Amino acid sequence: MLLANLLLKRGYQIYAGAVIIGSHDHKNYYYPDVFVTNELRTEQNQYIKYEPELIVEVVSPSTHITDTVDKYLAYTTIPSLKYYLIVEPETVYVTVYSKNSESGWEAMSYVRKTDVISLPLLDLSLSLADVYK
Repeated sequence: MLLANLLLKRGYQIYAGAVIIGSHDHKNYYYPDVFVTNELRTEQNQYIKYEPELIVEVVSPSTHITDTVDKYLAYTTIPSLKYYLIVEPETVYVTVYSKNSESGWEAMSYVRKTDVISLPLLDLSLSLADVYK
């Protein structure tokens, strides 16, 4: 909850389910579990956002391939995206994809509740103990 408050104070909006992400070509739409954006609110983007900076997917057996392959390929083409987190709900395991300085993507996995995920492009840190409360 502290992370959400910090993001909101910085002008970010946090969405979980009610708003979708649209591709810039307006051909594809995605329903992430949670995403964070600093995109200005307008009448045209009330229900569809195009500039997420952080996307979080909580996988399940039925969504694992979609979240780890299909959505990864789609999400990492979004110019504004800085981080894509995939959370395993049954065990402590979070994969963080982050955009590097060459506009490529790097992956890092976290497997202990004592781990802290650093998100420097958003000037944030996220404790796995908070994720798995």
